[in-house]
Amino acid sequence: MRTSRAVGLTALVASAALVLAACSGTPGQQGATTSASSAPSGSAGGSASASGTESASSGTPITESPEAANVGKVGGSACGIPHGPYADPSQTGGEVRAAWNDPPLSWNNNTTHGNAVATFNVQYLTNLGFSYYDGDLNLINNDQFGTCTLVSEDPLTVKYTIADGVKWSDGTPVTADDLVLSWAAQSGVFNDEEAQTDDDGNLLPTAGVAFDKLDPSLSLIKDFPTIEDDNRSATFVWSEYYVDYQTAGPANNGGPGTLIPAHVLGAKALNITDPTAAAAAVTTAFKNNDKASLKPVADFWNTGFDTDQLPSDPSLYLSTGPYKTTAYQQRASLTFEKMDGYTWGPKPIADTIQYQIIGEATAAVQALTNEEVDVISPQSTADIYEAVSALSDRGIQVKTGDGGTYEHVDLVFANGGPFDPATYGGDTEKAKKVRQAFLKTVPRQDILDRLIKPINPEAVLRQSYTTVPGAPAYDAITEANGMGTAYGTVDIEGAKALLAEAGVTGTVDVRLKFAENNARRSNEYDLMKASAQEAGFNLVDGRSASWGQELPAIDGYDASLFGWQSTSTGVAEQKANYVTDGSNNYGLYSSSVVDDAENKLTGSVLSEDERTELLSTIEKQLVDDAFGVTIFQFPNVTAWNENRVTGVSDTPLAPGVFFNFWDWQPVS
Repeated sequence: MRTSRAVGLTALVASAALVLAACSGTPGQQGATTSASSAPSGSAGGSASASGTESASSGTPITESPEAANVGKVGGSACGIPHGPYADPSQTGGEVRAAWNDPPLSWNNNTTHGNAVATFNVQYLTNLGFSYYDGDLNLINNDQFGTCTLVSEDPLTVKYTIADGVKWSDGTPVTADDLVLSWAAQSGVFNDEEAQTDDDGNLLPTAGVAFDKLDPSLSLIKDFPTIEDDNRSATFVWSEYYVDYQTAGPANNGGPGTLIPAHVLGAKALNITDPTAAAAAVTTAFKNNDKASLKPVADFWNTGFDTDQLPSDPSLYLSTGPYKTTAYQQRASLTFEKMDGYTWGPKPIADTIQYQIIGEATAAVQALTNEEVDVISPQSTADIYEAVSALSDRGIQVKTGDGGTYEHVDLVFANGGPFDPATYGGDTEKAKKVRQAFLKTVPRQDILDRLIKPINPEAVLRQSYTTVPGAPAYDAITEANGMGTAYGTVDIEGAKALLAEAGVTGTVDVRLKFAENNARRSNEYDLMKASAQEAGFNLVDGRSASWGQELPAIDGYDASLFGWQSTSTGVAEQKANYVTDGSNNYGLYSSSVVDDAENKLTGSVLSEDERTELLSTIEKQLVDDAFGVTIFQFPNVTAWNENRVTGVSDTPLAPGVFFNFWDWQPVS
């Protein structure tokens, strides 16, 4: 799930595909990401209206087209409403300068450690691919790049076809080999063992094949796909129904950037120089389950695309458009220029996007004030909101609202720390009481009142792990889960009593992992530390600039504070956070009750009431087990200089402010 929300939250129900968010905010127009909607599972839309969403070729609203009516039906689209041809902008040229708070650390956002908004943003600009969300949260199929056809619902079968002429920026065609790699690397089907990390979040060497990803949808595809149409299409069959197949297939799982160039893997891992032969060799290795070949393929897929500056080898940062990366100064700035020959998707106005990394929100505002950047979406605080609002006489436009990211605290269950039963001789009840005691000290309301309400006076505590406040199912789920009763207010005496019942004496150290250079997180830590100290907990400062990559290294922390930002409107994408061995379940929580309910939720065609009942079951168990607590929806502040750029907007899904980058029009 990954940060901001500026559209009606009542249309959104469950959290979706999630990416790590260090901050909130990102504007865009026709290609956004968000949390799940109340639309029926498998539907293409997350909004009640579709105003302003038109076909670039005809002017007819996309949501009223015959193609839209067939989405999710056998023979129709399986990855959103087909867009049709895109019109050329009436004028092009110039540059737009945007700022973000975190640097990308990988060109592969599919790995567990590469799953971050900072990576997602870059991939959205350079590898838009099959699908994106428009400003009304309708899932749009970029059918100029490729199509997805629902062949059957039982068994669930989807055919993905790449349009003729679509190429990587090195001129190599995008083919079914890239689709096979996307599925195989994320499915877990070919893994001999699990990927493991050291205390710094670095992947450890493995003896066998260990791709750093286990996706709940792609893991249900057990059989090798059927390859057709001159290697441009691949048909995949799920062993079980998966409710969010439209946003969780091999072509679009995890959003843009899903496709990694198979020919590069073949060159780097298998030492085959011819691109066609290299890509084919990777596919053959999967088809034959050739472990000797798959081992180097997995190793390179895991880390070969990781970088914090522009690699000397251009094959490590290839694009399929609209933009290509031409510069990356180490963790400081990137330059994106239009990709030569790109015709298969939205056509941007600006020739260049300059992308600045500015970690401190105050520094981002200062850069906007000094006209050093044109667009910002900083971590919002009351001071930041006041600062950008005071610039209206200089042409600065400001957009605010609830974001698609929610703040939360998660606990670690299996690291030998204070919340691990192993610390108490395997006594699960003692460990649970210590977890409950700690969560009773988290000053959720104080954090909301001091840090969020000055920006959004209507903000409320988020009392759900899966559902946005104001969504149709929110009241029923929160009434059932018990979070408000258990952790609605700080209860120091209750925490002390639980520690006494557990037989815990003395000070309990709790190491908290959170983002460095983030004023709001620092303030939250201070409030949490002061409160926890009253009950006998010592909250240890574990802030880090590389916090996201370090989350899998649970030996280094006991609790984490960060945000999940949604990237789709799917109802099932929260599954990876809570199921046993889920790719986002960093604390190694495990519950058969949660696993069973999640499997029913994702593997069946359900009514809204049935989905609500299952989500309530999941959430009640999470509260009962003291998994962690949610705190608030991120307030989103987006600001831009209309004297420098027009067409800027915003969306609650990642990539936020970048969602309609093709509409950004530089002002001469």
